Amino acid sequence: MPVIDGQRVVADLRRLAEFGRYKTGVHRPTYSSVDVESRHWLAGKLREAGLEPVIDGIGNVIGRNPRAQRRLLVGSHSETQPHGGWLDGALGVIYGLELARAFRDDPELAGLGDMFEATGLPPAEAARIILDGVRAERWRILVGPDVVV
Repeated sequence: MPVIDGQRVVADLRRLAEFGRYKTGVHRPTYSSVDVESRHWLAGKLREAGLEPVIDGIGNVIGRNPRAQRRLLVGSHSETQPHGGWLDGALGVIYGLELARAFRDDPELAGLGDMFEATGLPPAEAARIILDGVRAERWRILVGPDVVV
């Protein structure tokens, strides 16, 4: 059974919150320099987890698994609302990263973890538009036809 390392999750959440820290929350507007810096940090963490990170033309950070036959995309948006909470979007992003690590590290699940991919999406509003209605097909084209969204 995959084991989630809660201390590692919290440490990653706290580190991500440093990008744009503001009082008790975070101010990491989409495509700001601090947002771009945080996306590159996330790409490095995805690489450490054994995934191949890609930052596409609109800022999606996707940790691709080249061994995957089928894919399950797990994540959220990585920017924040103006002066938002430190977990705004970050919890889904970091938990996707942790799932990839947990499945990779469990020898009983050899191969099963190959389906996990983690992502930091563009703004939450844009993600809803992309995944809504007919645009969902466009999303499948961006990440591939075998991705469960």
